[in-house]
Amino acid sequence: MQSAKTCPIPEQYLSYLITIKGRSLNTILEYRMDLLQFFRYLADQRGITKASFKFADLDFIRSIQLTDMYGFIAYHQ
Repeated sequence: MQSAKTCPIPEQYLSYLITIKGRSLNTILEYRMDLLQFFRYLADQRGITKASFKFADLDFIRSIQLTDMYGFIAYHQ
């Protein structure tokens, strides 16, 4: 299910949701789009200029703060 334009760690979680939790493919595709939009927003905010999402490693994900999420929500309203 993973493509070159996505992040390995979130893709593992999305695969878990399909195989273990039985979520539908459409749900997973929407989750993926939301995550990629959020990661693009964070990359822009942090000055990360990468063509792929391989920068979104475990350290990057752990660095996400609640204020990042609030900023993302405000940005999209």
